[in-house]
Amino acid sequence: MSFTELCIYQVKPQKAAEFEALMLEAKHFLEKQEGLLFLRFIKRGYRIDMEQIKEGLPPLAIPVL
Repeated sequence: MSFTELCIYQVKPQKAAEFEALMLEAKHFLEKQEGLLFLRFIKRGYRIDMEQIKEGLPPLAIPVL
C-alpha cells in the first residue's frame, strides 16, 4: 500500500530563510526513513488567496526580495 502526503506552507517573507533551513533538516531526516520511495520539495512563486481562487483569478506572484 502506498501513501502520499501533500503539505502547503505559507511563510512570512522575513521568515523564509529560517523556514528553508528547517526544511533542509527535515529532508535529511526523512531521507533516512525506511520505506521512503520519493521525496520532493517545491518552492512556490505565488501565494494562496482563497478569494481570488473563488473568483477564478490567477494567483498573486510572490515578490522576490
